[in-house]
Amino acid sequence: MDINDFFIVDNWYEVKKISLNVYCVTEPGHVSFYIFKIKNEAVFIDSGLGLCESMAKKLFRKLGIEAFDVICTHTHCDHIGLNYLARNVYLSQKEWAKYVKQNERNQLQSYIKILKNHMQWPNVNLDKIEYKEWKPTHFVNDGELLDFEQHQFEIISSPGHTTGGILVYEQMTNFLYSGDLIYTGAMYLHLNDSDYNSFKNSIKHLVQIKNENTKLVIWPSHNQIPLPDEYPEKVLDFTYQYESGAKINISSYASDDIFLEGLVLENDGVKII
Repeated sequence: MDINDFFIVDNWYEVKKISLNVYCVTEPGHVSFYIFKIKNEAVFIDSGLGLCESMAKKLFRKLGIEAFDVICTHTHCDHIGLNYLARNVYLSQKEWAKYVKQNERNQLQSYIKILKNHMQWPNVNLDKIEYKEWKPTHFVNDGELLDFEQHQFEIISSPGHTTGGILVYEQMTNFLYSGDLIYTGAMYLHLNDSDYNSFKNSIKHLVQIKNENTKLVIWPSHNQIPLPDEYPEKVLDFTYQYESGAKINISSYASDDIFLEGLVLENDGVKII
């Protein structure tokens, strides 16, 4: 297979090869996660919605994966769906404590309820999807390096969207996985554990990393993939504009089963709630 290979599994998983033995897997309209294939095993960066085990196993067979580990950027339901099938799950301890405290094990049902009539879905009975029990096997810390044969993954603390969110940097490919800290489209800071100041500081750190490594490619979990090179700086500039009192479009966001009421801040292609 060459680097541009693209295929679809079971009319749902859209799989694109982005480097040698590295794949972006998209659940259309919802989320993307990433797979590093190492012989017949794999390391996942997040694991998607996990709506159907038989569909997931078709994906594994297509890629020749017999066992896998997951490095979790955060614990929202669209990022942890296949964790229950993983051999090991690596996660920030702060993120796990938040997940338990806020009873996020029920979040997938709320997610489906909110979006059921507004999104594309696979051919499954959404009313019968049940929570699959999982637990982290390893807690990771800022600056920690995880070795998987030829790949080394650096953990970078990035609170803001969630209290224990992380970025994951892989050295061989020079790829950084941003989870939900940053992506094109509305960035969500209106959760119980979201924090604007932490978000701003994490974006500052990301811009610093990007300035020190100009060939870095950032792979987000939503919308435009990979992230446009100039976008982190654009988001940081937006925060300065907002804080300086510059003219920003502001509207309101009503609360629902997952998100709190919030303000929608928008200007020049950047949108933060």
